[in-house]
Amino acid sequence: MRRRWKQAVLALLSGLALLLSACESVPVVSGTADVDSVGDLERSLPVDEEGPGPVPFDAEASLGYGDEEGERRFLTGLWQYDAPGGGSVQILLEEDGGFQASRTDGGLLSGPWRLDRLEAADDAPPDLLCLDVADCRDPDLDGMDSLGEFLLGARTICDGEYRMRWDQANDGDSVFSLAYDTFSPVLSRALEEGAAVPDPDPPRTGETFFAVCWKVDEGDRTVLWLDESRDDDFDENAGRRVCTPYTLSPDADLRTPPETFLPGGYAAQVGTDDTGEIVLLNWASPSMLPSEEDPPAPRFDREEPIVEGLSLGMTQEQVREVFPAPDRVETVTEDSFLFGEHVDYQYDGMELSFYDLTGGGDLLLGSVYIHGGTVRLYNGLRPGFTAEEVRACWYDDGEERPLGGDEPWGRMIYGDYLYTSETGYAPPGRYEQSAFYTLPYGDDGSWYITYSCYTPIGDALEQVDLTFYIDADDLVTGILWSRGVY
Repeated sequence: MRRRWKQAVLALLSGLALLLSACESVPVVSGTADVDSVGDLERSLPVDEEGPGPVPFDAEASLGYGDEEGERRFLTGLWQYDAPGGGSVQILLEEDGGFQASRTDGGLLSGPWRLDRLEAADDAPPDLLCLDVADCRDPDLDGMDSLGEFLLGARTICDGEYRMRWDQANDGDSVFSLAYDTFSPVLSRALEEGAAVPDPDPPRTGETFFAVCWKVDEGDRTVLWLDESRDDDFDENAGRRVCTPYTLSPDADLRTPPETFLPGGYAAQVGTDDTGEIVLLNWASPSMLPSEEDPPAPRFDREEPIVEGLSLGMTQEQVREVFPAPDRVETVTEDSFLFGEHVDYQYDGMELSFYDLTGGGDLLLGSVYIHGGTVRLYNGLRPGFTAEEVRACWYDDGEERPLGGDEPWGRMIYGDYLYTSETGYAPPGRYEQSAFYTLPYGDDGSWYITYSCYTPIGDALEQVDLTFYIDADDLVTGILWSRGVY
């Protein structure tokens, strides 16, 4: 896989292969012999005939914040993901540590669930949910040994349900990315019977504030269920954690249409009129989608701190000072990416590669590839965002030009493409920036966007690229930040 995406930068071809191994038959756990479908999962839940008494409501405690016991208590139950295009996944997390999962038109998967730490400190509650498959009865997912590993994200109470975002963190596939091409699903489960949840606050009137959209009710008038944030950081909840329904004005200034909202995703800047209707909705933060008063988006610059703490050209020692030890270190001896032997640092969802970029014998950080996990670029982008959101972050001259002559293979966004099959790389003689995107290619309809900076170094040319690999649904699947000297 590594060879294919690295060669793609130079050959303008990319693709990610899906490799699934066989699934062994193992003893069934947690009584799954009597459960065969999505509907059976709900019917298998234990029923308290007398029912619990009233439960005093505490937002933080009810949503599992505070300690590991509370986190486990909050997670235990039947969770459901409803895909925007149809279909669903139900996952029953049982108190004894087993889980059962089933998706629409699919068979049952089961095994143990456990909590681990990814970003949480040792004295903080675990933040990683791991679902290890022990028994796989879904022929379309045959061979999966894990349903996925998920960073436990933001959560709220919305329209009588708990809602929670699960951010895919494992280096590979999950049931959500395979079946529904999503890396940050929002799941819901029913409130405990008798939970004393307060009514939603009334809509704010004549104000501008930040909030996370957790649910969109489409109809004659679109209703958005919003949970207020302290600022444009989606994890900085204002503390109430109960969504308020807002009606969208027919004349609202929308930077992103409601059908493309990512539930539980980045906070939006929301403006309301004196009746409480939404008249302004600026997806993400003002820096992600500039308003008309803001200056044009910048061109991609080689000096941008794309990933916090990293700079292309760092030594291995410098990287280890700011980043934790990698999960795996691999030395690659074949000439798979122009620069010969190199060293790869493998992290969860990210790979760092060190090359002899200058011919001096020192292995320096030459590329950073992000394909999952929780790593984000400095502006918040990561796999799962849309191509439109990517292009909103950088300059666009509005005059796209075809690339490839009579049979175009792509289009320029700005600048000039400095490579031809006849001349190779053509040094511009000065610092230059460009951006282009390819047309869909291959059987899967994937394509990519590349932002580049070129700088002459004597008779050579330094090139820094930022490439976004995009699938047929216009969602980012991988991000490659790379440097080369030619």
